[in-house]
Amino acid sequence: MSIYIKQHLVSFTCQVISLLLIVSGCDSTGLENKTADASSVTHYSETSLPIPNVIVSFDWLKEHQGNSDLILVDARSPEEYKFSHILGAINIPYQETYDKVSENSKNVAPVAEINKLFSRYGIRMEKTVVVYGHDTDFRAQARLFWVLETHGHSNVAVLNGGIKNWESSGGKLSRERSYLPKSVFVAEFSADRIADKLQVIRGMRDESIVILDARDKDQYIGEKVKKGIRRAGHIPSAINFPTTKSYAQESSFCSLEDPSSLTKHFQSLKGKRVITYCNSGRSASVMYLALRSIGAQVAVYDGAWREWASDLNCPTILGDKPGSAP
Repeated sequence: MSIYIKQHLVSFTCQVISLLLIVSGCDSTGLENKTADASSVTHYSETSLPIPNVIVSFDWLKEHQGNSDLILVDARSPEEYKFSHILGAINIPYQETYDKVSENSKNVAPVAEINKLFSRYGIRMEKTVVVYGHDTDFRAQARLFWVLETHGHSNVAVLNGGIKNWESSGGKLSRERSYLPKSVFVAEFSADRIADKLQVIRGMRDESIVILDARDKDQYIGEKVKKGIRRAGHIPSAINFPTTKSYAQESSFCSLEDPSSLTKHFQSLKGKRVITYCNSGRSASVMYLALRSIGAQVAVYDGAWREWASDLNCPTILGDKPGSAP
């Protein structure tokens, strides 16, 4: 088991112990703790508002908007949310899920910090969560979706087409900020939804694993390098499927392709475990969302090309062919 995942599991254990101490009325020193009442504690139960898929339509959200079992989350910036958002949505900017002290500042924060974040915003495991963001760039909502699933939320989805779909279809918008009561969110960390560098190295030689590069082709072949990235090229054995290929253009907004089309795109991945990556984990999260919508087994390499290219011990390949591991 990798050090990265071990750290998450240790942090998760500590959070469980802390919650038990709170429920028993004591803190870690054994003194009486008079904090949050029982109504603020997250209970793990089957939701009464199941989702049809991890991608939901305008019609589905319109039907269930205002349901007490639904939490609607705007993953865009505070400025965008303040200007206009879907009525009843709370705002959790996806950047708040980043690790603020990591050398790779785009990595997801430790479990303890994720627990604090979702507790502060009132996210509860027994509620259905629907996330939305922009209409032409799905990275914000997909990243937040991935973080929620990776930390154990089992009933979370993304609104297809984002806020533009909602507005174009006649959905109500608002400028009034919405809040939820604080909760006690305790993650159930899903190690199979996140991959580290060691798992990618092993995956290069494992025929049951497909490494999928979600970047644009010019970055995959090495013609273009993002600012701050140390080397060009791609991970050996990785196939290239740019995130934009999973988008469909509607009349006034972009959406993700429907599951039947995505199934055709990814027919060769059937029965395989997929590890997807990009430069910093956002585009890979879109690919994660697309693959999850068709029931694929998929994880995001969170260190991404930024981490891989910085480690000169990690092999890279130029050109438009996957290549093989050295």
